[in-house]
Amino acid sequence: MSDNWVVGNLQNALDTWNGKLSEIWNLITQTPETFKGRYNMECNC
Repeated sequence: MSDNWVVGNLQNALDTWNGKLSEIWNLITQTPETFKGRYNMECNC
């Protein structure tokens, strides 16, 4: 990686963006059953 702080900040921002986008994509592409089962395992809702 370059010693340039601008390049470093842009790289960190892109890494964060890619991580969050991946989380969002995983949420919107899973089935409702998977989504419900994932969050209701400890709660008897």
